[in-house]
Amino acid sequence: MPSPRSLDVIISTSNALCDWLREDLQRIPSQDGAHIGQQPLRSDEHTVSWQCHLVTAGSPIYGGTVIAVEARSRYTLLLPFERVPSREQLEKALLQRWIKEVSYMAVTLAAVADPQMEAIFEQFLRCPITLYWYRNDDPALNESLHVAEQALKDTLSEYRLEVLDEVETSSVGLHLNRLLNRGNVNASAPQPHSPYERFLADALFRFARGLAETVYPDTPDGDFPNPYTNPVAPLQPDDLSLEKVISMADFLRKRARNPVK
Repeated sequence: MPSPRSLDVIISTSNALCDWLREDLQRIPSQDGAHIGQQPLRSDEHTVSWQCHLVTAGSPIYGGTVIAVEARSRYTLLLPFERVPSREQLEKALLQRWIKEVSYMAVTLAAVADPQMEAIFEQFLRCPITLYWYRNDDPALNESLHVAEQALKDTLSEYRLEVLDEVETSSVGLHLNRLLNRGNVNASAPQPHSPYERFLADALFRFARGLAETVYPDTPDGDFPNPYTNPVAPLQPDDLSLEKVISMADFLRKRARNPVK
């Protein structure tokens, strides 16, 4: 199996989330001293950045849901907690949901065959990941956070709940990620894109080495192309059908019985 690429993961937390976690985090350094605490995040070949925020329905000393938006794709993860987690518990929840969802997408969107799902899990687990925590709020991601927060609050209000479980948050997240997002790493030329498309392309490049059946230009045989240097093929309109929404819930129930270590 190919050697895994090392990866830096940036976890940028809002003031509300920092206070909830009772963490005194440093700010992202600013070369010119401007916009301290509001530095732009980026994901690239070596880094994946997440902007995280907190949503609570009642007292913040109890349960809450962490919204995590990936900087490049705007892909959104919703992480529910019945009690305030430690930093380590939040890290684990983020990494577990990340690999669960990309493995599911890789198989259901036919990027890899079903038996190869475990190989993606293994490559993810073998990847040398270094995590960096900051108190920071990237204004470019506020719209995605706001849309996710409103969807969560509407769902909690409708069902009179304080926190959703993993399957419920995955269903809300799947709806959010099906929407086209107008964010773009090149702010001067914004173009609509699918969060699924970019998030999956990133994951295949990092965690599915040697599993590709197609040969891509300027890419080693068996690997998926680097999405930061090569264009990504668009998803088909019916790739995210209602059947796959249901399958996602079944997939997470199955994974709950066999969690990632």
